[in-house]
This record gives sequence, C-alpha cells and structure tokens, in this order.
Amino acid sequence: MIGKNNYFSFISIILILILSAGFAISHGLGLYGFGNDFHSSYYIQNYKFGHIFNKLGWIIATFSFNNFHLGVYFTTFILSASFGFLLKKNFEIKYLNSSIFFTLIFLIGLHTWPIIMSTSNAMRQGLCMSMVFLALTFYMDKKILLSFLFIFLSLFMHKSGPFFLFIFLCSIIFERFQNNFNFKGNFFLMVSSVIIFIFSYTMIILFETGEADSNIISKDYRYPLLLIGVIFLILFHFKKQYLSKNFMNIYVYFFIVATIPILYLKYNYEYERMQMMMLIPYIFSFAMILNKKSLYFYYLSVFIALLFLTIYNDMYDSFLPYELKKRDTILIEREHGKQYQEYYKLR
Repeated sequence: MIGKNNYFSFISIILILILSAGFAISHGLGLYGFGNDFHSSYYIQNYKFGHIFNKLGWIIATFSFNNFHLGVYFTTFILSASFGFLLKKNFEIKYLNSSIFFTLIFLIGLHTWPIIMSTSNAMRQGLCMSMVFLALTFYMDKKILLSFLFIFLSLFMHKSGPFFLFIFLCSIIFERFQNNFNFKGNFFLMVSSVIIFIFSYTMIILFETGEADSNIISKDYRYPLLLIGVIFLILFHFKKQYLSKNFMNIYVYFFIVATIPILYLKYNYEYERMQMMMLIPYIFSFAMILNKKSLYFYYLSVFIALLFLTIYNDMYDSFLPYELKKRDTILIEREHGKQYQEYYKLR
C-alpha cells in the first residue's frame, strides 16, 4: 500500500506539471480563444496600477516581455497546477491511487466553470482562488508556513483576498480550540458561526463598493448554490465528528456562513463569483463522507455534470480569437491629480 501511494504521488505530480503546462500553452496561443475580460482589459501589457489588494494580480495577468503577452500562460498554469495539487491531496486522503482516473478527473475539471473561466476572463480572481487552493493543500499537508505564504499572497491578487484570509484564520482558530480544548459539541460551532456571520455582515456594509441588486452572470444560480451550501451546513452538523477532522471542510463551512450576508444584501454578482471560487472545494468536501468505491462514480458524475453546465451556460462562447487592433495609449490624470492609469482607446 505504501509503495502504491508513493508511486501515485510521484506520477500525479508529473501529470499535474505536464498537463498544466500543456493547458497553459494552449490558452496562451489562443487555441481556446480569449475571454471577454482579456479583450476589454487584460490585453494591456504590464499594467502597473490598481490598489494594493489586486496589484499583484494585475502584474501577473498582464505580464509581457518584448511585446509578448505571458500573463495568460502564467495565470493558466498556476490555476491548473493549484487545482491539480488540491485534487491530488483529496485523492490521497481517500486512498484513491489510480493515475488514469486522476488524469481523467483532472482534464475534465480543467474545462469546467471555475478553471476555464479564470484563464483569460476572471484572471485576478482565478489567481486568488489558486492561492487559496494551495494554502488549503499545504495546510492539510502540515506545511503551515507554506500555507500562510499562499494565503498571504491571495491578499494581493484580488479584492476578495482579505475575505479568504479572514475565513482561513477563523478556521485555524476553530480547529485549534476544538483540538486543544476538546470542544466537540455543536454549541461552539454555532457560536463561531454567529460571530463570523455578524462580522462578515458588518464588513460588507462598511467596505463593499459594488452595487446591490447587481446583475447575475448568464443564468441565475444564486439559490441552487445557496441550497448546496445549506445542505453542507446541515451535513456538517450531523457528521461533525468526522468532517471537522479535515481543515478544508471547516474552511468550506465557515465560507458558506460568511457568504450568506453577501446574498442577503443582494450583492448577487459578488455572491455568484465567490461561490465559483469555492465550488471545487465544495465537491471535495462532500466526497469526504463517501467510501472509496462510491468516490469513483461521484467524482466522475459531478465533474461531468459541472462540465455540462459550463457548456450549457454558453461560457465557452465568451472566448473569442484575438484580433490585433491599433491602440492609442492615453495617460489620464486620476481624480486627485497625482496618480495615472493607462487607458487604451480602440480605433
């Protein structure tokens, strides 16, 4: 058994790196086309503006060298690899060691909503999601310093980074209190949930700058996503002794609690985007209650269903060929007259 696990670990790492590189090259070359967000903003080379909570995300997403745009290559590789390592960790937790099945699920997963829509569309958001995936993976591997490094980097990828850091710290505190003080009952979980809910609600009111009643992306999946979250919350309470042993499950639980105020305050667009970022950990957390034999059917059916929804919602239609157009670079003075941003006007 040990030999098989070591072999799977080694082979899966090689597969992740090779397939992630291939996927990144395919996107960078435009074989899938480029998303709407790329055509509207990410085509800019070496964009250096933005506030502190998304500056690094802009730098990576628009990184170019000698007029060669490398941002899509880097972003897609980071997205793919982070998903692969989180998938690998969850396979190992459940003692799944089939390299063929791992490859199949990995390839399907790369073409589903959370990954494919972040390659050249929601790039900064995808980079933030990747940092969270890596932070969860390393924390479950007991590599605490690396996990803190990646969750810290998420702060500078997208404006949602502080939110994910908050959930990460709350999950660690809960885990430590649960283990060190033997808080095994649901009372401590409920108290923690109420505190997180109130704090999240307050922070959204104070700092959210988006518009309430914002538009839904394509079709409306707010309430199906909410239903999935509520089911997991209920399941967590009934299976707490088992599910709370895994850090990712605690993280998913508190994430669901903290995002309910976003929906309640009618930040619909933000709620759906946040759910997209954690949809894959949702899938892995539900898998924790299944036995090994059931997992093969579960992973295959869930990821195929997610792929079908991705295609059904016309998400691939947002990828268009890159057309070279002459652009004028205009420096526009910002409101305070001290900072500048690049504005590209299409002729």
